[in-house]
Amino acid sequence: MIDFTIHFIYLFSITFQLQVNGHKFMATFLRQPTFCSHCREFIWGIGKQGYQCQVCTCVIHKRCHQSVVTRCPGSKNAEAIVTEEQAGGGQQRFNVNVPHRFSVHSYKRFTFCDHCGSLLYGLIRQGLQCEASSSVSVQGSISETDELGRMKDEDEELRLRLEAQRIMDQHMKDRYPEEDQESKPKALDTNLDAVMGKLGLDDFNFIKVLGKGSFGKVMLAELKGTDEVYAVKVLKKDVILQDDDVECTMTERRILDMAAHHPFLTALHSCFQTEVIPPVNRILEENRFDVVVYSLDWHPENHVSFIDNVHMRSLHSSCKLMCEETQVYDTVIFDVNNDGTPMEQKLWPRHCVQNTWGAELHEDLKVAEDAILVYKGTDPDTDSYSVFWDNNKKFHTTLNEELQKRGVTDVFVCGVAYDVCVAATTKHAIEEGYRTILIDDGCRGVSEEDIAATREHTIANQGLVVHSSQVKNLATGRDRPPALAYKLALELSKKTKKK
Repeated sequence: MIDFTIHFIYLFSITFQLQVNGHKFMATFLRQPTFCSHCREFIWGIGKQGYQCQVCTCVIHKRCHQSVVTRCPGSKNAEAIVTEEQAGGGQQRFNVNVPHRFSVHSYKRFTFCDHCGSLLYGLIRQGLQCEASSSVSVQGSISETDELGRMKDEDEELRLRLEAQRIMDQHMKDRYPEEDQESKPKALDTNLDAVMGKLGLDDFNFIKVLGKGSFGKVMLAELKGTDEVYAVKVLKKDVILQDDDVECTMTERRILDMAAHHPFLTALHSCFQTEVIPPVNRILEENRFDVVVYSLDWHPENHVSFIDNVHMRSLHSSCKLMCEETQVYDTVIFDVNNDGTPMEQKLWPRHCVQNTWGAELHEDLKVAEDAILVYKGTDPDTDSYSVFWDNNKKFHTTLNEELQKRGVTDVFVCGVAYDVCVAATTKHAIEEGYRTILIDDGCRGVSEEDIAATREHTIANQGLVVHSSQVKNLATGRDRPPALAYKLALELSKKTKKK
């Protein structure tokens, strides 16, 4: 039997920015104690604690970004702002962007910059102080005058680029007149099924690393059997999930796909996930199982596991986090029924919503005939990782009855996420008395530590952790490891004692 759950597909990421009053805020890891430039309170947290403007470098709480009233000095010049407001029929009631009169100042105690929130270092002349107010600034922070001058230079550069684009467009029209369409270069066809079929990592020779960051690498690769070279973007799935960038990755994919019809823009050639689908498909092709089961998360819009729904339910008095402080992967304690009963819940990005693409099986996954589909996680107030039980073990699916009806004794488990749904399904399969085999290379997870714990728990409870190449001999009975025989003996002993 195969238990397979697909949560996320096509993971390509771009940096997510929030634009407020010209500020381009992006979640940032703060390497030193920092105060919010809006509310002046300390920014607490682990990981990416706050938002930082990528233009003027001001730092704020995540909860404060919608409350920022000052305009970013690097967004537009003052005339453009006034023109835009007049065109929209609106008037600004007051102007908070009053120019400062900064002078170098020596501070006698620890002081933090009112703009970027960072500590002013040094013994004397550590920073600047406004003569008209108590505003403090790090020397070298963006001043409005300097920024407006820089923006004028950027406007001139933009004007020159637009003019160059106009000249190139005209050149292309002159070179390829409408009547000579056959000689005009065609846009790249990104439909791989029509061009060369499915691609994978084995189809490329990787030459060198072009660039790398915290979330992945861009590599120069040559397509085998051709002289064509490509830039291959390789991303870390766990980082994308942690930063809640799944929707952004899909946006980048769509943008690059549309660029295929432009003669000068880089276009998307292909995208694919590695490693999980091929071994699962190979297992299904090489083996004839008595029954194959596919489990699918099928969550309603208001599901308790979604981090953006955390405010919809009351938190238990024992919960140490407030709604606005929670982040992806945090564990909170809900009082779902408002009766004082605590319920722990790990928070995830929105995923597998009913009747959306995220809840579908991967298009490349082989679906066996007469397979059983189990839809789980349908209760808005209860999460369900396992294909057998919900997380509170109050309600069970009909899968156990189906397997017993068919005389199933051995269960092979694979899919995603290794340390979540696969782990829970493996645990419950062992508890239900099945000889359980976990296919290691047919799973992918979120946390390496939790994945290792899943392997250890399976082995400690008379289960097996195997490679997909071992499945055929195990399924046909050619290989019967002692652990499975011991598990069978334990189950027979339990049944004898019950009688």
